[in-house]
Amino acid sequence: MGVYKILWVSHVNRWHLVRSCRCPCVFFRQASSVNIRVTPTERQVFSVDVRYCMLEGVSGCSSPMAAPSIPSPLPCLGRHRAWQLDPSWAFLNHGSFGARPVAVSRVQDSHRRAFERHPIRVLDDELMQPMMESTLEAVAGFLGVDPAGLVFVPNVTDAIAAVLGSMSFKRGDEILSTTHAYGAVQRAMEATAKMHGAKAVFASVPCPVQSMEEVEACVLDAVTPRTRLAIIDQITSPTALRFDVDRLTRLLKRRGVDVLVDGAHAAGMLHRPVTTSAHWWTSNLHKWGLSPVGCGVLYTHPSRRGITRPTAISHMHFKGYQQAFGWQGTRDVTPWYTAPCAIDWVKAREGWAALRRYNTQLSRWTARTLCDAWGGSVAGPASMRKGVSMVTVELPRAAARWRVPNRLRDALADRFKVEVPIWNDGPRWWLRVSCQAYVRPKHVHRLVDAVDALLLGVIPQR
Repeated sequence: MGVYKILWVSHVNRWHLVRSCRCPCVFFRQASSVNIRVTPTERQVFSVDVRYCMLEGVSGCSSPMAAPSIPSPLPCLGRHRAWQLDPSWAFLNHGSFGARPVAVSRVQDSHRRAFERHPIRVLDDELMQPMMESTLEAVAGFLGVDPAGLVFVPNVTDAIAAVLGSMSFKRGDEILSTTHAYGAVQRAMEATAKMHGAKAVFASVPCPVQSMEEVEACVLDAVTPRTRLAIIDQITSPTALRFDVDRLTRLLKRRGVDVLVDGAHAAGMLHRPVTTSAHWWTSNLHKWGLSPVGCGVLYTHPSRRGITRPTAISHMHFKGYQQAFGWQGTRDVTPWYTAPCAIDWVKAREGWAALRRYNTQLSRWTARTLCDAWGGSVAGPASMRKGVSMVTVELPRAAARWRVPNRLRDALADRFKVEVPIWNDGPRWWLRVSCQAYVRPKHVHRLVDAVDALLLGVIPQR
């Protein structure tokens, strides 16, 4: 079979395959790393990983593999002026702190003005109770849970600290998570373990992940008779993979292990995301729920509400689960009061189903685009990325020359106005792209061009 000629398009770090015969039938086949000489004017030779090599067609062969389609922008939710982000940037890091629509921030400002006009009527425990109850009911309806089990927290980090502080660990007990856990969660586990003479255990889950069965085996292999609590990610932060937390919860509970599901990215990204069978589930609404910063939730199973208390001890500490979390001294409650507005803002436009569909479709297209550009891997299979609005893709090997991931991240931001998180696992460097209504394919193309310029010396000409 004759191999097609490979031509290099210099202004983007991609290869295009042009066949050297007339037969219209072609198909894709995996190929190994090859050296490609660029145009004479560039006079450079790069070693690139080619994912597919187009070969001469034969009788009965299929057409080329269909690429994921580019989703159509959402007319209302996708308008840049509906958001407060700087339109000159390619902001591809919604997963870190989210982004607020203009209308949502205006509602929060109105709540702040109401507080400044009469602080007592906003924060007084008796007067604020009806407002807090109606707000919790609205959020509980959005999440699909019983409002009696739901409380507000500033963020998932605070919720996890509250759960860890509510449990009575003894010397030798073990707290389990995985190597894909968020860094702050790992530190909280280690600090709690040190305080009680316990042990923080991190099941070694490889990256890239091959399957959910692999994750399941790694987690269960790490369980011992001393394992008291398992903190399991619903959507992993660095690798953007969706774990089957329902199944893991069932398997861990059979072994007598309490389960806390870290769903930091789940609220808003997933429909009905709460794992009600777990002992605890927590998420941020200020990420994919589009609420103001400082708006998280914790759902507690009825069997654990009697022991679960917040990190701060205040007047209502002994009044019950919801009362203890609802009043922890003077704090800004406007992010919580504004959460229903963020939910309704999306509902009044294209709706949550359309927003999730756009984000996940753009995420699939982004994964294919970046893998084709750089020849790397995705952090996990498509079966573990269903409904996920983020994707983590391997960078070219040349990224390791930057030594520290944040140096490359800062260079992308300072020189090209591209905001994206980067991390490394030994010699392999990874980059996570978040897809939200305001993200367009042109922003992903700018990312490709910027990485090419910094790693391969190719000057963008878009």
